[in-house]
Amino acid sequence: MPVFAEQAHNAKMVLEFGIGVGLSKFSIDTQTVFNGLKELLDNQKYTRRVGQLQGIFLDRPMEALDEANFRLSRIIRRSKSEESGRRERDFFKRKRTLLGAAELTGVCDSKRQKGPM
Repeated sequence: MPVFAEQAHNAKMVLEFGIGVGLSKFSIDTQTVFNGLKELLDNQKYTRRVGQLQGIFLDRPMEALDEANFRLSRIIRRSKSEESGRRERDFFKRKRTLLGAAELTGVCDSKRQKGPM
């Protein structure tokens, strides 16, 4: 049920990957939410699909923290090497990217502190 920003894109991906059901924010009520949750909990195809995607995600040649470190370093290097005119044009794009990188850093750091699940 997308409300704003990139949530519509995320909802579309959830449907495409087969890991959830779609709800429209324009026709939402208690019964609709209940039916959606019931479908997710009662239908094992969603559980199986999430398990498949988890396996794909975890089957990586590089540990997640190492990959995050690589990607963050690359983002920082690129943002430092851009020319100033381009920096002004791409300010908001870079800001979103760096905020995403900061969020990723926080997630990775919290996982490191908690240890393996």
